Amino acid sequence: MRSTEVPVSHGAETDTDVSEQRDSVATSRRTILQRAASSLAILAASRNLCATAVAETGLDNAYASQRMGERVSVVPSKTERVTIKPAGWGESWGLIFPEVVFIGENASKYKFNDIAPEWKRTANGGWGYRWMPGAAYELFNSENPELELIVEIAPGTSELSLSITLLNHSEFAATQVSVDGGCFQAESPSFQCVEGNEKEEAGRTFLWEKGRMISLATLPRTIPERVSYHARPAEENKTERWRNAVYFWGKSDYSLDAPPGVIGMVCKDRKRAVAIAFEHSTTVSQNGDMAHHCLHSRPSWGTLQPKQSMTRNGLILFGSDIQKLGATARQRVEGGTGATRL
Repeated sequence: MRSTEVPVSHGAETDTDVSEQRDSVATSRRTILQRAASSLAILAASRNLCATAVAETGLDNAYASQRMGERVSVVPSKTERVTIKPAGWGESWGLIFPEVVFIGENASKYKFNDIAPEWKRTANGGWGYRWMPGAAYELFNSENPELELIVEIAPGTSELSLSITLLNHSEFAATQVSVDGGCFQAESPSFQCVEGNEKEEAGRTFLWEKGRMISLATLPRTIPERVSYHARPAEENKTERWRNAVYFWGKSDYSLDAPPGVIGMVCKDRKRAVAIAFEHSTTVSQNGDMAHHCLHSRPSWGTLQPKQSMTRNGLILFGSDIQKLGATARQRVEGGTGATRL
């Protein structure tokens, strides 16, 4: 079948028509170039803004330019554990928040193995819960003061703000109170050592000493996979609490530069880093065994009088430079909050 052709009119073009067409094409090209230049300028400004924000906070964040403005993800479980995912990392961390509350010389403690707190959204977009031990809750010592626990986690773009408040509802004082600050666990292979090579993970773990972060590989320990360091080791190592823990944490006479105690870790390729610190923390711990890969900064409450509440604030920072993370954590948590009456 023969196709039908539509006749096209070929009118004579004048010089004016050709000139107008050329001007139109030139205008279109200029518009395209101007829009492209504007887009590039906006992109450059965004990158400069990100770089400025990173520089001003003192954090050299590996992912800040990738996920500008996106906050760290925090997902609570049915227990006291939350899953943490820094934006752009593709990796996760766990935080048992907290794991243990210690009370008294005999190390009586609230064990947080089986609690089911009711996590709720906070006003700042984070998560928190309030919890008190009931009659069925296992205590090492039935004479423990009636303490209420209030915790909050507030996510930022490169950090988590942590808050632990203890309220003494009883009629007698709670003495030598401390909390583990949360068991902060690496869940991704890039931060975890392989079994049998725990010393490698210790070498990638750092604590704050005299203005810088130093590797735990340079410090003494008695157990290859884990260790605790105290600000006053001569005193702490004599307490029943830490004498009973020697089998697990080992023992060290190294004097921690604290409070606050700052501890952190870098991944295997050294491109990413984390740090955790609490105000009034006098002990830090590192555990590289296959079940944990965890860090602790342990804040102290001292004595909590009847009808008194006291808060300890902390930070978890994510970035790429362990020295900058350590310095920032140290600066921001120094000082501390005091006690208030109920």
